[in-house]
Amino acid sequence: MGIHTLQAQDHFNRDWPTYVYPDAFSFVTTPLSGAFLGQVTIDGIPAEDDGVDIIAAFEPVSGICVGTGTFVSGGNIFGLNIYGDDSTTPEDDGMNPGENFLLVVYDASANRTITYTQEFDQWSNQNGAVIPAYSDWQAVYEFNCSADNCWDGGVPPVDWPTYVYPDVFSFVTTPLSGAFLGQVTIDGFQAEDDGVDIIAAFEPVSGICVGTGEFTSGGNIYGLNIYGDDSTTPEDDGMNPGENFLLVVYDASANRTITYTQEFDQWSNQNGAVIPAYSDWQAVYEFNCSADNCWDGSVSENDAPEITGQAELFTPEDMPLTITLGDLSVEDVDNTYPDDFTLTVLEGDNYTIEGG
Repeated sequence: MGIHTLQAQDHFNRDWPTYVYPDAFSFVTTPLSGAFLGQVTIDGIPAEDDGVDIIAAFEPVSGICVGTGTFVSGGNIFGLNIYGDDSTTPEDDGMNPGENFLLVVYDASANRTITYTQEFDQWSNQNGAVIPAYSDWQAVYEFNCSADNCWDGGVPPVDWPTYVYPDVFSFVTTPLSGAFLGQVTIDGFQAEDDGVDIIAAFEPVSGICVGTGEFTSGGNIYGLNIYGDDSTTPEDDGMNPGENFLLVVYDASANRTITYTQEFDQWSNQNGAVIPAYSDWQAVYEFNCSADNCWDGSVSENDAPEITGQAELFTPEDMPLTITLGDLSVEDVDNTYPDDFTLTVLEGDNYTIEGG
């Protein structure tokens, strides 16, 4: 019986891919396949049978799953057919000769997946029979989390949007609104009242602010009306039923904004009254910078505009020449040309300037 363990030090240094169960464990059954035999231990213990633990094969370049199997008594791999790419379809749905694959185990007892820290390079189509290179049913493959090769069952981090104060805290007052009640703490301390700290609601898809409020004593939210979209205007200027919103606090003491790491999905128009789902004024919402969810008060770097072309201008001697922004072609990733620009002509020899 052979036991397959890590032999090369660079296995530890490699950035091994990890896979979320069950999300990434779906695959396509194709006419091409080869079976993989062996036994699996997890931290020295045989994998659980009867469909409890799961083994899968992945093609690491494309990231696709190319087959899954279960275990029978003793951690023996059962039913792991590794499927090949079906050349009659445009999608990459399996292995091709010469491609490597990885083995990944879902360890149900710890709700984690473990990527085996070795690639396998002998896949071949056997029309469902066993691949000769992987026919040793007594070969033992030891899986453990020794090389940053595990998904721990947690939810992948959310890329929370952040918002610059005061630049994006402006909103449109519309005929539709609903109020939000509650209390806010920032790093465990009550939000400051009297207009010092600010709370705002944002619609995360469009990025627009849909209302702001302040705080009274005790960090109680005051005046946070969340406005709905006015259907009589072409602009998206507020919430629509079914849309989510985010809460964002401006923490004046640190000159930062903090996005609350949960979306709220119960907005409704109450014509200015309190939204029933958010009527508990004693509900406490703790804001902190624990998930890359803060703007730290820094000003974003502004890229300089680039003049990419200009009109050919000429005038007879002693005749005036009018120059406008329209005579230039300008590209600027930060601002809109010509709306956000002014034109200044510097003084020089052989001409005078009128009008600034």
